[in-house]
Amino acid sequence: SPASTHRMGYRTWDRAERAVCVASVSGGPIRGLGQCHRFGVGVRVNPLTLALRQIWYENRAFWRNPVAAFFTFVFPLIFLVIFNLLFGNDELDLVGGTTHMSTFYVPAIAALSVISACYTNVAISIAMSRDRGLLKRIRGTPIPVWSFLLGRIGHAISVAVLLVIIVTVVGALFYNVDVRVGTLPAFLVTLAVGAATFCALGLAI
Repeated sequence: SPASTHRMGYRTWDRAERAVCVASVSGGPIRGLGQCHRFGVGVRVNPLTLALRQIWYENRAFWRNPVAAFFTFVFPLIFLVIFNLLFGNDELDLVGGTTHMSTFYVPAIAALSVISACYTNVAISIAMSRDRGLLKRIRGTPIPVWSFLLGRIGHAISVAVLLVIIVTVVGALFYNVDVRVGTLPAFLVTLAVGAATFCALGLAI
């Protein structure tokens, strides 16, 4: 049987009502919207959850740009190959034993990777967002500013950690780099402090 006249367009009206209910102010959705609570709207979300979702969004947007992702991860490896071709990978006699020249190249390129991901990329992305007016629009959304910035920082740190792992693994497999497991905790602390420092510098720019 044909649908009743008063039922026509019901789902469209339901979606429109849901859209009207998603009224928000800076810092969170408006409470006390009555009927809107049946849609789950008006419930305040944990800012930390918003920050984690922002990190997920930044990572997804980054990998959807294959050109930028390719050059971000290939450039450090290109430098590693060039240094080994130009300066060689000879053995060095040290007080504690022998090692290879690449053992000094890998930490330098890993530090360059952290600087590039946490300082250069954060500074450029924040400046471009400001020029496009994105930062001003973020202030009018329910997401807190610190959650947005934490998303950018979390994405930068994840890229930096991945770059350090890739450079270290390539150096150990192809250039006989000595990776000392005993100093790994100190290395991780240094990496965390360095990444946080360069992210702060990138935001300060």
